Amino acid sequence: MKKNFLLYLLWFSVFLCLAGLALIAFGGDWRLWGLGGLGAGILCALTYTVLNYSEVHHFLFEYGTRQWLNLALFVFLLMGIVILIQAIANRHNVRFDLTPRKDMSLSAASEKIMEKIDSPIRVTAFFERNQKREMMNVLDPFALANRHFTYRLYDPDRNPALAKRFSVTDYGTVVIEMNGKYKVLPAAGEERIINAILALNSPQQKAVYFLSGHGERALKEPDNLDGSSSELLKTFLETENYAVKNLLLLTSRGVPGDAALVIINGPRENFAPMELNDLAEYLKRGGKVILAVDPGPDFGLGNLLRQYDVRLGDDVIVDPVNYLMAKGPLIPIVQSYLDHAITEKFTIPTVFPMARSVAKGDADLPGITVTSLALSSDRSWAEKDIAQAEKGDVRYDPERDHKGPVPLMVVVEGTDQSGRKTPQADIMKGQLVAFGSSEFMTNQFITLAGNKDLFMNTVRYLTQDQPLIVIQKNLSKSDKAPLILSPVHARMIFIALVILQPALILAVGIVVAWRRKQKS
Repeated sequence: MKKNFLLYLLWFSVFLCLAGLALIAFGGDWRLWGLGGLGAGILCALTYTVLNYSEVHHFLFEYGTRQWLNLALFVFLLMGIVILIQAIANRHNVRFDLTPRKDMSLSAASEKIMEKIDSPIRVTAFFERNQKREMMNVLDPFALANRHFTYRLYDPDRNPALAKRFSVTDYGTVVIEMNGKYKVLPAAGEERIINAILALNSPQQKAVYFLSGHGERALKEPDNLDGSSSELLKTFLETENYAVKNLLLLTSRGVPGDAALVIINGPRENFAPMELNDLAEYLKRGGKVILAVDPGPDFGLGNLLRQYDVRLGDDVIVDPVNYLMAKGPLIPIVQSYLDHAITEKFTIPTVFPMARSVAKGDADLPGITVTSLALSSDRSWAEKDIAQAEKGDVRYDPERDHKGPVPLMVVVEGTDQSGRKTPQADIMKGQLVAFGSSEFMTNQFITLAGNKDLFMNTVRYLTQDQPLIVIQKNLSKSDKAPLILSPVHARMIFIALVILQPALILAVGIVVAWRRKQKS
């Protein structure tokens, strides 16, 4: 009778412990009941041990029990080590992106932006069944870059109430919530998400004005899709939270006060004296200007630049060695950059199609610093006969042409005598960057090599967003090689692969056949 009672007590203690653990796992109001059941089960087990001490002692110290206890202890320690490693991995996540172009990682600019964000960012993404992994690949790098970034994925068909709350009707929609506000994006992508985060974190956008009225390059691609507009440039600016606006000086009273930057992009008609005065006044009070003028007439902008000791050359840059493949010597590749914050650690080549020289003048103006930023190669020259060069007749004339390296880009800054930027400059308090080509900013060329990075670095520097001056995602060597391959290199590769390699194999074959014949 006593033996049966003790056996029932043992099984009852096991039941109470398991039931208590189950109730604790349910949580909520069941947790208290679970703790009570667990405590009662432990108490019953202790009672069984006291009443049946001799058998329990014998069971615990027999050989078979010790073997099972050793195995249980080993399993427990192994599970503990695995759980500890997983906990450390959760807190210190390391991810390696082995894709050639780092497609599974954020760009350097996006990482810097995410590092500066300290507000919670909650993302709700609505996916179609076959889109879930694709969305996770886009959102995971953001979560790794900032611990405040969290996201959840929902199927709108299974969560219609949540989709209705944000007025979501399409698959792939992403909702970003931050600082009590939210933005609804029609599709997930790094640029769209970063743009939304910037807008929510800093609602006050900096205004970038594109000057118009002189035949400047359009901000919308024409119907013939010739790539001559700067529509992509507008998209890049808006992606980094700049407000892009149009400015017609003839109908306005000077440059608007909210202008963080004015861009003059490839004018084709003369400027009125009043417009040049407005631009000079804007620079004098601290304004920022980017000016891109193609070879040929300067439309009055030469007079404006001469006030700041900058000379626009009446020429076109020719480089018969380092030029874009399948284009010609009038589209040189620039690989030499001088020391400045805009070009700091900048090593990617840039393409300057149909560029004129832009250089420091001979004057030494107090309060003005002129710095060349980009130079053509030492095999290039500044061709004075533009019409002849456009026909394809490019020959260096040492008496007329200027031998390279030739500057194609300069920055002008108001300074004091010690070389520091200061608001006390008499002529100008602002900054101006002059490019010898506007075509390098068109849809056709802006995405080639480092063109986009060079231009966006310039914009960030002038608008005082210097922490973001970084190279975007690095391209793999295979992506860059076809672009920067010069005709000389192309001929060398052709001779090596098509002529020398087969000739070497043929020569080895002849030698082997001759030696075999000699032995026989």
